[in-house]
Amino acid sequence: MKKAILFLLFLTTTNSIFAQLYVDKDATGSNNGSSWANAYTDLQAAINNASAGQQIFVKKVLTTLAPAL
Repeated sequence: MKKAILFLLFLTTTNSIFAQLYVDKDATGSNNGSSWANAYTDLQAAINNASAGQQIFVKKVLTTLAPAL
């Protein structure tokens, strides 16, 4: 019983390690989505590479709109 609980805990922990993908259009790392430094630079690439249950975090981009003329 104790081994079964430890195994389930291991599976839960392992799954949570890979539960997030990151997207930042300005990232300069390895473009694999594993962290903010290595974030995908394209949201569609993150969606295409996501597994079931993975969350995708997208860095907020602030845009200032020019006033209408």
